[in-house]
Amino acid sequence: MTLAPRGEPGARMRGQKTAVGDNAAFVTLMRVAQEDADVRKTLMAILGQSPFHRKFL
Repeated sequence: MTLAPRGEPGARMRGQKTAVGDNAAFVTLMRVAQEDADVRKTLMAILGQSPFHRKFL
């Protein structure tokens, strides 16, 4: 089992396993985005980018 270093971008795209903490952080981010319009707007702008451009953000 290979774990990607914490915060390494694109780990899942390369087929590497991610840490449970990374999944928990993602869930927390989604919950905050549901409640905070500014966070939601920023997240939508990031996710609206192509995968190529997102990895440089």
